[in-house]
Amino acid sequence: MNTVFWRKSAQTYSQKPLHVKKTQGIRAAKQVVAREIMVDDVRVVFTPKKVKNINIRVKKPDGHVEASAPQWMSVQELESFIKKKMPWIRRRQSEIAQAVHGLEYEASPKDVAAWRTQIEERTKELVAHWEPIMGVRVKTLAFRNMTSRWGSCNPKTGRVCINVQLAKYPPECLEYVVVHELCHFKERKHGARFKELMSHYLPTWQQTRTLLR
Repeated sequence: MNTVFWRKSAQTYSQKPLHVKKTQGIRAAKQVVAREIMVDDVRVVFTPKKVKNINIRVKKPDGHVEASAPQWMSVQELESFIKKKMPWIRRRQSEIAQAVHGLEYEASPKDVAAWRTQIEERTKELVAHWEPIMGVRVKTLAFRNMTSRWGSCNPKTGRVCINVQLAKYPPECLEYVVVHELCHFKERKHGARFKELMSHYLPTWQQTRTLLR
């Protein structure tokens, strides 16, 4: 669902049209089209509508910004309002980028297939690299679009499952998840020994983990 976070009454603004385009044979009321503006470094797609308020939305899954405003409002006035709300916009974009829960339902089959293509090859390379170093053996690699975890494993069967959404994150995040799951082959719980293993094999694991939160 769209996230509408600010509504601003526009009755006090001067009456300057946002759209001026004319098309022969089409009534003016049907000529409204979406436009793009850059506010700071954020792209905003806005649509002039027959509304009294400014409505701004930060939308999943990529955090892009959409806005609607009264048809008579100027672009400059809309930009000024969006700038005032920029801290909120950036905070929401950050929350959406870091969230895993719920994205399974936002992603299309095409997205998931593309993510898997990227992740599968890189994961195989990482596993081949880390197996001899860590003295473990992965028998089965699986890839899923998961909502609650970045990876999972079953040390008894040698199965490791990786979340394909890691394709959207820096390469070191995938390596962190792979090493994390392989450490579970040596230590199943997340206690002191597990952390020691992580620090031994991947000294920067704690910094990398923050990228996934």
